[in-house]
Formats: sequence, C-alpha cells, structure tokens
Amino acid sequence: MNIKAINDLFDKAHRHLKKPNIVLLLGDGKQIRLKPAPLNGRNPGAVYVTNKLTRDYYGKIDADGTFASNGFVPQLNDVLSEFAANPEAVAAKHGKLMGICCFCSIRLSDERSTEVGYGPICAGHYGLPWGSKRAQMNDEYEGSIEQQKYDAQLARHEEMMATRQLQSGSDWCRWL
Repeated sequence: MNIKAINDLFDKAHRHLKKPNIVLLLGDGKQIRLKPAPLNGRNPGAVYVTNKLTRDYYGKIDADGTFASNGFVPQLNDVLSEFAANPEAVAAKHGKLMGICCFCSIRLSDERSTEVGYGPICAGHYGLPWGSKRAQMNDEYEGSIEQQKYDAQLARHEEMMATRQLQSGSDWCRWL
C-alpha cells in the first residue's frame, strides 16, 4: 500500500506550520493522529500514526509512502488509503461528524467550513480546495483584497493558537 499523498500533504503544510498534524476517524469511533517525525530524528520524512487520546503507536508512513503497521488496528490501512486517495472527502466526513477541523482541531462555526470539513486557512496550509476554487496562496493574490482577508484570518488563527499554548503551559498539539 503506497500512501505517499499523505506525506505530500505534510510537505505542503510544513511551509506554513511548525507542527502540522491530522486527526482522522476510524470506523469504531476511535481517532488517530498523523504527525510528522522530527526532521533530525531517526525517521525524517516519515509520518507517525498514533491514537489521539492514548498516544498508542500504530505505525508509520515512511518517506516513500509505505505504511509499516504494528498490526493492532485492522481498519487503519483502509482509512489511510481512503485519506491518501481523497483527503477532501475524508476531511469533509470528519468535519460533518465531529464539527471540528481534522487539521487544527478548531470547532467549525462557518456553514461553508462545516460543509467542506475544514476552513480556508487549513485549506491554504495543506493545499486543498475550499469553496469554488483552490485555497492555495500564490502570487496572483499578493496584495489583493482576498490576500488581505486571508492574512487577517491567519493572524486571528495564529493568535488563538498562541493563546491556547499559553493557557496550557505546553505545546497545544499535545492535548488536542
């Protein structure tokens, strides 16, 4: 099973985020967390797959896209394959069921974001479509009203993340 598309999503997100992560639902209601391995660690370029709550290790997606599972979660291969093939659909399913973005774990309050499963900021970070066009940042938007709105939303988002980090006293990703 090759799921290199997941590694590619993290490569895009690393351009904008220090610690990107993705939360996905398994069929039994459990949630898994995908997070990149440290670049200076033993598995640079890999993505670790863990239980969101217990942090139990389920396996890793190597830099070449092969998944090495510990074999404890049978439906994991199906979920990862589905996400690699169509991240928009899986994220939309997660957002509709949970009401929370699978990328930043913030509650989706906007109708459009709930429908898509993630907001325009996360869409830009991960290079995914949002609304009627792709939400990627590019040279066409520099200085435009759309870019100014995006920058304002991004600043509010980053301020909220910094507040969460200060309130928790630790890395906010750890307790989500």
